[in-house]
Amino acid sequence: MTVARRSPRPAASRLLAAAAAAAAAVAAARGAAAAAVDTAASSWWDPWRHHPVLVAEPAIRPVLVRWYEVKLSEEHPDRPFTGHTRYLPGGSKAYMTEANFPYEPLADAAARDRLAGWDLVKLPGHGPMVRDWLKLHLNRDVTLCLALRYNTGEEVRVPGYVLADVAVVDEADRLIREGMELPGRAGVWCKAAAAGVVTLPRGPPMGIVCGRPDFYSYDMYLCEADGSAPAAPAVAKALDGVKVYPNSRCPPALHDVWVTPNVDGADEGTAGKSWRTWHPQVDPVYWCYYRHEHGTAPHFMAPYAPRLDYTAWKNKRQDASHPGFKGYGMIAKNGTAHYITVHASTSELFRIHQRFHTVTFAAVTKAGEIVADLSMKGDFGPAFALPTNFRRDRRRLPVGGAVQEELLTEFEAVKRDRPGMSKRINVLSGATQRWQKAVRAGVISDGDAVQFCSSAAVRQCVLAGGKDTNGVRLGTCSACYYKNPPAAMRKGCPNP
Repeated sequence: MTVARRSPRPAASRLLAAAAAAAAAVAAARGAAAAAVDTAASSWWDPWRHHPVLVAEPAIRPVLVRWYEVKLSEEHPDRPFTGHTRYLPGGSKAYMTEANFPYEPLADAAARDRLAGWDLVKLPGHGPMVRDWLKLHLNRDVTLCLALRYNTGEEVRVPGYVLADVAVVDEADRLIREGMELPGRAGVWCKAAAAGVVTLPRGPPMGIVCGRPDFYSYDMYLCEADGSAPAAPAVAKALDGVKVYPNSRCPPALHDVWVTPNVDGADEGTAGKSWRTWHPQVDPVYWCYYRHEHGTAPHFMAPYAPRLDYTAWKNKRQDASHPGFKGYGMIAKNGTAHYITVHASTSELFRIHQRFHTVTFAAVTKAGEIVADLSMKGDFGPAFALPTNFRRDRRRLPVGGAVQEELLTEFEAVKRDRPGMSKRINVLSGATQRWQKAVRAGVISDGDAVQFCSSAAVRQCVLAGGKDTNGVRLGTCSACYYKNPPAAMRKGCPNP
């Protein structure tokens, strides 16, 4: 039997007496964590103000980390990344041992299993040696522990941290994902960390004393400020009992809460409807994945919110593929914010050959006045397929309508001849069409919109012609006008 070089010493005495006590003091000084984060938000998008779950049930406690970024490029040391990093709420399977060889597990069960169930942030082992290598936003005050790979021993010192012995991860639990593995042993140093943005260094700026200077890699363990393992966020009432698991796909019930109310009072057909709107890629409450993204967060546009499926529904009641909506935000020098949404799905044959796609444009002044809210079907030009003998016979096979069968025949032929290049479809730039709004009858409308206007009083735009496929008026055209419009359509529109 191996004899320990010193008697087992519980890590809890140091962890709780130093790090947790300091964290509690910070919490008392700063007030409630949720309130502190809400008032100190440094970005336009804050879960407490914008996440439907937290807006409806502010008592729900989200996961500890809101976001993170790491600097990985030596050539571009100021550029942040999120790759090679993974946050696993409740993912720690480490256990504590003595700080020196032979690293006997601590005798006290509570001390030995102290890290079990803590949040784990698996970090990359490379990057520039800078003071702001890692940034992460904490949702509330925590105890933060660094696990320095193979930097163990009582003689090692990390300024600002308290030694908490050594964390060991069994071989079966080390692999996080392909190319991402935890070390078998790491020295653990802990401190209190306040809610908000935390910045950590890499390399010499860490100030490690008596350790291995060539080993600057570390991972991170997080728990509540009192040293307890974080509990999973409560299931929101809107989810109707559906459980959400971190680092897995978000359930449809959670995705369905991201909606915005209808604002088209001129159309009785939309009364009571709500529309899907923007949401983040990773849910900041439950840390599950939506598996798609919608571009720029639009919350600097408040009170405007994108109605992603509104335009498609107003035109032939189309069911537009939700992941295809992408948003682009910008702010003018005078402070007016602009937001453009384009439906840009190209992963389906049905969508890539479509000539007309949803385009929306909105503008909001610094005072919060919506001065433009336009929805349209943009003309992206016709699509065509390249036949297999395109280099010899430069034919272009038009796409859509009566030629759809021919397109599919050619498409299948290309798949057989060149299975590695199965998508042989190009899309013309549409420059010669000059973004015509006149669309063939039965597709969108028969109008010919030539200009847009807007005001605070009337800011809704109905597409050219203002009719659905059944010939029913979609409402007053209040933000566009037409060449020689019929009298019925001029009602409510500004004169050309």
